[in-house]
Amino acid sequence: MRFKTSFLITLAFQVLILAIDKGAGFVIWWLLGDDAEAAGGVLLLLNLPAIMVAVGNLGLAASCVYFVQRKEVTADIAGRSSMTVAIVWGALLAVVLRVVLEIWVRTTPGAELPPWTMLTPMLVLPVFLLVTMYRNYLQLATGSIVAFNVTRLVPSLCFLPLFLVLYFVVTERDAYHAAAYARFVPGVLVAIGVVIAMRRIVRMTPGFDRPFLRKALGFGWRANVHATLTALNHRIDLYLLGGLYVVAAVLPENERLAAMQREAAFYAYAMTLAELIWHFPEALRDVLFAKVAGMDEDDASEFTPVVARNSLFVAVLGAIAIWFAHAPALQLLLGESWITTWAAGLTPALFWLLPGTVFYTVAKVLQSDLMARHHLASCNFATSAVFVTLVGLDFAWIPAHGARGAAMASSVAYLVGAVLTIGVYLRSTRVRLLDVLLVRPGDFAHYRGILPRTPHKNAAPSGTSSPKEPGRAGSDRRSIQ
Repeated sequence: MRFKTSFLITLAFQVLILAIDKGAGFVIWWLLGDDAEAAGGVLLLLNLPAIMVAVGNLGLAASCVYFVQRKEVTADIAGRSSMTVAIVWGALLAVVLRVVLEIWVRTTPGAELPPWTMLTPMLVLPVFLLVTMYRNYLQLATGSIVAFNVTRLVPSLCFLPLFLVLYFVVTERDAYHAAAYARFVPGVLVAIGVVIAMRRIVRMTPGFDRPFLRKALGFGWRANVHATLTALNHRIDLYLLGGLYVVAAVLPENERLAAMQREAAFYAYAMTLAELIWHFPEALRDVLFAKVAGMDEDDASEFTPVVARNSLFVAVLGAIAIWFAHAPALQLLLGESWITTWAAGLTPALFWLLPGTVFYTVAKVLQSDLMARHHLASCNFATSAVFVTLVGLDFAWIPAHGARGAAMASSVAYLVGAVLTIGVYLRSTRVRLLDVLLVRPGDFAHYRGILPRTPHKNAAPSGTSSPKEPGRAGSDRRSIQ
């Protein structure tokens, strides 16, 4: 399947997932509109499995794609071995985190864990998410683009209906338990479903192939460092925000938890809005990695800059639209509670988040290219710089500024990461900076490919050069196929 076709399929599913996920988030936001504390608590709970999966991935998802794509291992060996790792490592991670939390509760005065009926599903869920992830990336590696995207779609499709049933019927409007089980049940069912669906390519029973796991972990641990740091860069400040702001705030003990959840809600929803512009490069990332992994470096050096500069262009347009539309749209959604509860905390955070979020779009694209061409150390260096900058600035700015301080720290950290990534990419490819950042008139031909095709009498034959840019335009047109 051609890259453009794979990308358009993935983009269509990404838009659908975006609409469903964000729609569900906005429905929950609307239900809890007057209760920012509950909204923040739900977000803190739902982000926990994602962080655990990032830590527990071990880079095997990228390794499965890389080695199967290069035909160095069969999908059956990769799938059965990675399933064993998912079960054993995911369970161990859940046990360790539970023990750590118990120790924290027993040694910290006033600390309190959520009920086990709420926390346990979130700790167990990563086992099933890891199984799904490894199997799904094997679908990508074997060219099953539609199945790859359907597997990503189903949990999003199920979440909101299940949440509403649990919230209104089963739990008597307990948003925490409703959210936990609305995430847990689809996660389990999708893991079982994808294992069954791939049974003709990968046997359903776990296996253990030592040579594959040795080289997969050797390649994947560096990819996992990148994935873990990326997940932490996007989410760790949500937890740092609560802790640092509450410690600095002079509040009675019974008000600290509410303050933590409220500031987390302001920042998390501002980030939700800012991250809308990342869904274009996110749709590109996985298919770009698989594409570049099978290309030589000269072809990749012509191909990736087209993707990078157009991703940045779309991100800039998206950021402008989000900034000017967010207040009237949220006032329409939330009514009076937008003014009384949300506006003063969310809008300043969004203002500071957007610049870094926009520019980091380029880093996301270039890091996919660099990872596919085995420049994992460079990607890890850039994401490590983001992490160190983020945590340092969180400690400096959150105590005084709360959600706004977290947003400022994130934006600066993303800018640092983007600059470093671009620098590494330019040195490794000899591509010019403007090729990566500045969209060209000839690029808009690719956007026309997204629209329904209509006959053009004077259209140039496929693969021929444009009169205005005889060499480069033809190269770009071929490279995007």
